[in-house]
Amino acid sequence: MITRIEDGFFELLQSEIIMMIDGKRYRGGKFMNFRIKDIFIQIDLIVKGKQRHVDIPIPYEVRSIDKGIELSYKYEDMGDYGGEVERLIKRAIGGGKSKLYNNCLCITRVEDE
Repeated sequence: MITRIEDGFFELLQSEIIMMIDGKRYRGGKFMNFRIKDIFIQIDLIVKGKQRHVDIPIPYEVRSIDKGIELSYKYEDMGDYGGEVERLIKRAIGGGKSKLYNNCLCITRVEDE
């Protein structure tokens, strides 16, 4: 998993990127660096000349897509217990408040036109 994350991010380094959740823009900027620390990926972006940090959790699944990488936080990608875990969570606390709850985060390179 970590190798797939690193490989996908190395392809995007030093380029303008856009991060989309469920087809909606989440963040964007020049992708400068990343670190995998504990259960989070820390991403460094340059946005309008200022450095910004974005922390995202380690995903359940990583897929290569055209011009980028897709990080899946969907319970179905968790493995054999994904559906059962989702049912238990919904019963205990309802839906999640995170934008990533049961969604995918797509990080793609913005091509100059």
